[in-house]
Amino acid sequence: MLVSSLVWAPGCSESSQTTLPRTPSSEAEAAAAPGQDEAEPAPRAADTPGAGSPTGRFRPRKTAEPEEDDPLNSIGYSAGSQPASEYSGVTRHLTGLSSPGLNFVVSGHMPGAELLDMEGNVLHTWSAKFEDIWPQFVKARERPDSRFWRRAHLFENGDVLAIFESLGIVKLDHDSNILWARQIPVHHDLQVMEDGSFYALGRKITLEEDAVPTVRKLSSLRPPDKRDDQVSILQDYVLHYLPVADSPGYELEESISLYRSFTNAGPKKSWNRPAIEFWKRESQRSFTANHRDIFHTNSLFILDGGIADRAPAFAKGNVLVSLRHLDMIAVVEPEENKTIWTLRGASTLQHDAQISSEGHLLYFDNQWKPGRTRIVLMDPATREIIWEYGTQTGEEFYSETCGTVQELPNGNLLVSETDSGRAFEVTRDRKIAWEFYNPHGVGEDDEFIASLFEVLRLDAQLVGEWLQ
Repeated sequence: MLVSSLVWAPGCSESSQTTLPRTPSSEAEAAAAPGQDEAEPAPRAADTPGAGSPTGRFRPRKTAEPEEDDPLNSIGYSAGSQPASEYSGVTRHLTGLSSPGLNFVVSGHMPGAELLDMEGNVLHTWSAKFEDIWPQFVKARERPDSRFWRRAHLFENGDVLAIFESLGIVKLDHDSNILWARQIPVHHDLQVMEDGSFYALGRKITLEEDAVPTVRKLSSLRPPDKRDDQVSILQDYVLHYLPVADSPGYELEESISLYRSFTNAGPKKSWNRPAIEFWKRESQRSFTANHRDIFHTNSLFILDGGIADRAPAFAKGNVLVSLRHLDMIAVVEPEENKTIWTLRGASTLQHDAQISSEGHLLYFDNQWKPGRTRIVLMDPATREIIWEYGTQTGEEFYSETCGTVQELPNGNLLVSETDSGRAFEVTRDRKIAWEFYNPHGVGEDDEFIASLFEVLRLDAQLVGEWLQ
């Protein structure tokens, strides 16, 4: 999300204050640990197992917080940037059209998440402050991006896995006791798999000699006050974490460099030309992002191979990613670490690329037109648009930054219009079946509606006895 000069916090856009490593011992470790180490969680009640600390004690290695000497350490999102709305809570609910369930909400007003029923009543709340999880990281806990969660996943037993944008990841139980925490630069997105492992996006600053000419070219395309003599880049990674046996924690299994996935793919899949074309276009706008954040990867989706017969690049285990600063959606083959499929010219500053149950590419096209967002369903084999929403009169909606879309069991789509603090469910025949405005505000006087980073509809039957 783009930084607001009013109320902001790093994570979605241009001005965060992420702390990144300077001397990693390995590429995988560097992608997973920004100069910080696994921190011992602060207990919630008593210093005993199940009361805020994991079974058994562990001692973090003593490290200093790295100095913030690079503008790339300032990439962030807004906790709220639009004026407070006259609407609040659920404003529309057509029970015959909407998909039933519970709503899991991640909002910019707090470092936590809420579970709501279809009428907007709060059934449960999770919360964990950055300073309670990592009290030793004094500088980081003072940053605005430590004040809310960027993404979260709810397990059936009530546990939650949550991201502090580019600062860390934490796992809580249903009572918000800390089960596991790792201070690593995870950002934007995560996907929990059926085997209990999870994938997430990581990042770190690196100096890549083969990128230097392009970085200098990108700088020359910026307005004079946005140019940068530095030539390091912010490199994105796909991280795969496996669960640790007899523990609530995880360990890093794999780290895939997206930069290397392009360089390994050869000139036909080069990132350089798309980046130059992107910044030529954006030089005409008041776009404040850092050009050395060359990809700004904002979503990942692990493919199940369901459409590989007609779109071979979408084979099982490959990774679909959205690359905001290339206006590109791509598929990466992790075994050889190569980019094997790309889509350009069909989106602008897009988010949340995924494959629908029908085998279509589904994504949130933030800047379809100036001030207009659309939702797109596309056949990835033919690249034909099958369905879109937001393009017709009366459908207008807009989120300059962030935004998500979820396909529901009945075929409806649940859209999180992040900047506006609004979520809505739309049917395939373009009717609004459910609508929700964030009742929470941010700012000194709650003058801004809190960003809705994501609203997810969950099957109420999957929520266990912990809610009762």
